[in-house]
Amino acid sequence: MGELSIHRWKGFELYPVINKKTVRIAIGLAWLAIIAAEIVMSGVVGIGFFIWDAYQQNYVSEVILAVIYIGAVGLLLDRLVAWVQRRIVPEQ
Repeated sequence: MGELSIHRWKGFELYPVINKKTVRIAIGLAWLAIIAAEIVMSGVVGIGFFIWDAYQQNYVSEVILAVIYIGAVGLLLDRLVAWVQRRIVPEQ
C-alpha cells in the first residue's frame, strides 16, 4: 500500500457534505417543523395555531390564506439563503 500523498486530495472540498441544495432543503424542513410544532402545541400563538383554529372553526378562506402565507415565507427564506450562499460560497 502506497502512502497517501497531498496530490490525491487536490479536488477535496472544504464542505463536502453541505452543498447549496442541502442548506436550502434544511431551511425548508425547519420552517415546516416550526409550523407543525405550533399546531401540536396548542396555545402557542403563531401561523400553526392560526391554521388549527381556522380548521376547527371551519374557516376555509383563512386556511387558504395561511397556506399562501406559509408558501410565501418559505419562498422568501429560500431566496434569502440562496442570496447568502452566492455571497459566501464561491461558484465552481
